[in-house]
Amino acid sequence: DKWLLHANAGWIRNHASHADKTIWAFALERPRAFAAVDLMGEIVGDDRGSPFAQVAARWTAIPGRLVIDASWGAQIDDSHIRQTTVGAKLAF
Repeated sequence: DKWLLHANAGWIRNHASHADKTIWAFALERPRAFAAVDLMGEIVGDDRGSPFAQVAARWTAIPGRLVIDASWGAQIDDSHIRQTTVGAKLAF
């Protein structure tokens, strides 16, 4: 019943193009915000372009067996790039 803050950083080396990229992400998560539903917000980016922000919800339909999630995101610039996802994870 607490807010969780995630932070990640990394470095990618593309040997073919000899290009390096520094990547980062910050996320805020509220587990069980509404019964079996988790809410999340995230900003991800790298040192080569505009960051991307997204919000998501994850529903634990059957604990330990079935999780359904959805997200919506947009690049933080004037490019009008948007992304919507829907997913499911079934454990057996």
